[in-house]
Amino acid sequence: AIFGGAPDAPRASLYDGPLGDSFGAPSLDVEPLDAELVASWRAELSAPPHLGRAHWWASPHWIPPERLGDRSLLDRTIAHALRLARASMGAEFLSEAVGVEFWTQRRNPSDPLHLHWDCDEQLGRLTGLLETPLLSCIVYLGDVGGPTLLIARSPADDVSPDAGSPPQRCWLAWPHVGQVAAFPGAMLHGVLPSSGGGVRSRETVLLNFWARHPMK
Repeated sequence: AIFGGAPDAPRASLYDGPLGDSFGAPSLDVEPLDAELVASWRAELSAPPHLGRAHWWASPHWIPPERLGDRSLLDRTIAHALRLARASMGAEFLSEAVGVEFWTQRRNPSDPLHLHWDCDEQLGRLTGLLETPLLSCIVYLGDVGGPTLLIARSPADDVSPDAGSPPQRCWLAWPHVGQVAAFPGAMLHGVLPSSGGGVRSRETVLLNFWARHPMK
């Protein structure tokens, strides 16, 4: 399916399949990220290549709680996402978090992103284990692009991927400027393509809160 991103798109929609009761709905922030912060992120991601900032943001980085402040662009964005997470999932949900992994993503709106679990990729390569974060957050920097598809399936679920499998509960979280979507880190997700095209990219800031520092 091809989806057209637009400012009047729904914030989220639900297909309530018979499977997937272990996950509640993803949380969407009713108060968007401050417009000043959104503008600053866009400036960072569109900085001239010789400055290297957009390239740096696109690579995963780690920050422990003791290094989080309240002044920088990243600090204020993480604080905003944490308010949503604590309000919707409870402070105890993040009590085990030892830090946050962050990066940015710029995608052609017509390009899908395959279904996947965010995971400790190096641990998986070495041991075959699929360890996921406690919580994942997506900060949308624009209205461009198709929705994020979130499926109520974790790596621990014994569900066959065959076409004959019963349908699972899933959500579509649509891009809106400054909107934050928070969901359990073990939830399967991907990005659906948009028919919008054009010169603008689908831009997001991605945050994963972990109970253990992922392996390098």
